[in-house]
This record gives sequence, structure tokens and C-alpha cells, in this order.
Amino acid sequence: MPRHHTDRLEEILDTLSAGATTLPYLYREYFRKEDGKMVSKRTFNDFMKRLEKGEYIRIGTYDDRYRRNGNIRFAVLLGRGADMLCRKRPNREREHVRMAFPTRRTLTHEIVLAHIVRLIRKESKTRGTFQIEYIFDEHHMKRIVRYKHGKGVKQMYYPDLRVRIHPLMGSAMDINIELDAGQKTQ
Repeated sequence: MPRHHTDRLEEILDTLSAGATTLPYLYREYFRKEDGKMVSKRTFNDFMKRLEKGEYIRIGTYDDRYRRNGNIRFAVLLGRGADMLCRKRPNREREHVRMAFPTRRTLTHEIVLAHIVRLIRKESKTRGTFQIEYIFDEHHMKRIVRYKHGKGVKQMYYPDLRVRIHPLMGSAMDINIELDAGQKTQ
């Protein structure tokens, strides 16, 4: 495989480690030629199908009456893809990778949460003013509670994301993020 395909694969897996991501987003971000033009959709679709066939990702499609073509296509990282990413990027820990497959009802919520995770990671990398210790989602926090307390604690509040950052100056901070768009799908 040429070097640029390996880099592209690693970038896509890293992007998907934040959570469910739309296929048009992945196409726009990672499938440009050196001259800035987009590669063909067929090349993109073939690449994504190979990843799905190799069980690195899972591709889903839900109908959406607000979209021009009537559906929304997205990808979610699977265990094999997470394992490969964690081997290639030691700073990505397996327990910090978001791999939950969203329902039709939760898709928009999950896509926005994944975008927030990518923004936090980007800010940490570009600004360099803080480091991320962990980013846990609601599913991971529930697993931790079940592990520590058996079945879990009823009536306990779980934020959508819990982030622990270490600023260069000062002590670590835990930040709970709750995304609430009510019943809005867009």
C-alpha cells in the first residue's frame, strides 16, 4: 500500500475514534488529491467498503427527510479498527475510543458529540496549553460504575462526556459536557 493510503487510514481511524462521523465529512477531509481536487466518489466508496469488509469500521444508513438524497450515511469504529489505531498512536487508549453504534433517534446527538471530541483534541494539539488525560462518554462511565458497584447506581446522572484536562499551569480539571437539543433533529 502506498504511504499516503496508510496515512489516510490512520487519520480516518483517529477521526472515527471520537465517535460516529458522517461519510461526507470523511470524504471532504481525507480524500483530496495533492492539487486540492477531490478524488472520485467511487474511489472513496471502495476505500470505505474495504474498511468495512475488513471489520475496521461499520457503515450505517438512516433515512432523513431533511437531506437532499433522503438518507444520512455514517461510519463507526469497530474493535479491530480501535486496536490498529491504538498500536499506531500510543496516545490513544482503547478505553477512550468511542465505538457505540447510534440508533436513528440518537444519530445527530452522537455526530455532534464526536465533533466536540475532535475539537477538544485539536485545541489540545494546536494550542498546547493543556493536555487531555481522558475523554469518557456516558457508556464508558456506566461501565465503570457497573464494574465498581455491580449492577450500577440507579438515579445517577451521567453527562454525555467527561473530560479531564491538565493545564500547563494549575491543577487538573474535570469538565462534564451535556449536549441537549431537545427533540430537534437538525
